[in-house]
Amino acid sequence: METWVMRRARRTGSWLWMGLAGVTLVVASACSDDTAGPSLGASSAAVSASAAAATATHAASASAAVAAPAAPVCERVGERKVWAKWVNTRTGLTATPLGHGAMALGVAVGNRPHALVFDADGKGTFKRLAIAPDSSLAKEVPPAKGVRHLQRVTITAHGHGFADHRDKMKNGRRRIACGPLAGRPLLSFEGAPLLHTDDRGRKAPVVAPSAAVPIPSASPTATAAAGADALAQPVAAAQRISELRDCRTFSNAAGTDVWSVGSELVGRLHADGSRHWLMRFFTLSSAAGSYQHTLHSVPLGKNPKKLHTLEAPVAARLSAGHYVLAGRYRGRLFVWLLGADKKKQGRLKRYTGGYPNMARIVADGSEQVLLTSQLVKPKLWQVRGMRLSRPARLAASLFAAEVGAPDTSQGDPTFARVKEQRWVAYQAGERRKGRVTLVPVDNDLAKVGKPFVVTTAERMVSESYLFATGDALLQLVTIERERADKAPQLVSETLRCSVQ
Repeated sequence: METWVMRRARRTGSWLWMGLAGVTLVVASACSDDTAGPSLGASSAAVSASAAAATATHAASASAAVAAPAAPVCERVGERKVWAKWVNTRTGLTATPLGHGAMALGVAVGNRPHALVFDADGKGTFKRLAIAPDSSLAKEVPPAKGVRHLQRVTITAHGHGFADHRDKMKNGRRRIACGPLAGRPLLSFEGAPLLHTDDRGRKAPVVAPSAAVPIPSASPTATAAAGADALAQPVAAAQRISELRDCRTFSNAAGTDVWSVGSELVGRLHADGSRHWLMRFFTLSSAAGSYQHTLHSVPLGKNPKKLHTLEAPVAARLSAGHYVLAGRYRGRLFVWLLGADKKKQGRLKRYTGGYPNMARIVADGSEQVLLTSQLVKPKLWQVRGMRLSRPARLAASLFAAEVGAPDTSQGDPTFARVKEQRWVAYQAGERRKGRVTLVPVDNDLAKVGKPFVVTTAERMVSESYLFATGDALLQLVTIERERADKAPQLVSETLRCSVQ
């Protein structure tokens, strides 16, 4: 005969419910038997008396159980820590696992790169990173002259930092640089844009003709020296002209494997004298003798109205000689597999199903998990994922991670594993204003227990990152602000959680 426990297990596809139910029954029986039961030779009166006592004890225990509040899924360990104010929400959080539970997070206060590093015991330190005097980051952009977008800060185990930024000047010129805080950038551009438009079709000021020729994108860096030959001839006569529009830097924990991905606008002169444009995505390694590898090119025609780049790219090492790179382009998630030389292996994979937020690629044992959330309906985000196993291959589609109710928005997911238990944190409700909710999940990232709401309604979280640390603990780092305060804060809190 099929019991309700078996029916529940069959419906959910997991026999965990049966295990939990069995444990509950055993505990209840142990609690209700406060006195020893009758021996086999006891009289019927003794048996009746003992049964009556047991019934009374069971009733009392049941009453006490009803009155006692349920234990929380998670308990906070120590105090919530505010590390800094006026944290740059555009820069966000870039995590570098350092091994043995240690974690480095690259952040920015204003436009100054900082590092928040947790050791294997979960103890955190926060420090400002030094910038080389000759770096383009060393000098701020005055508000009267333009705006700086510090896109990302990446930290290594030795405390070395990398930063990617873009300066838009009010006179129409642009400056883009990606690479180490100390030393030459891997990719850079400085000059007037070839086309005066962006990804939203907004027009930039037209620069005076004397400054109209940009420094071309070069390998490994775009410099005035590298562009000397191109500057000697008019742009109108050049067969091929190019401009670096955006880039990001990646590094392993040791800082020995550094590379970049870039988005480059390319204009080619046709026989009829017209200029045709395309957007080219490419990789560049810092290794000696390396050169650019084209990932994908998008034809834009003669007069593109908007210029989209590869947005929010993320990458991870899968195994020896294999990497995965993911980014967003025009509302789709683009994913590539790369070789050790950062050259693409196989074809580009496009994933549809809704506008994706920034993906995260995190370790789950011997595998990697790619997590994102897609806008499936107006204001309704749903968690999607893909397992990256060995040998590396890309799934045909993303799977739906059932972490919550299907009618509840679930944005910006992040993942951690404590021993054998997996956890997903996401923003429930309006994206970048929702409450961070933590839920235990199984191998398919489906909920297997009660959720725990970490942040209150007054805490407006723009980004969060979850990881395992210390003695079976979870560390949650957030960029948030109180509703009554305009200053974004960098906050961390430690949690001890169990499945219920």
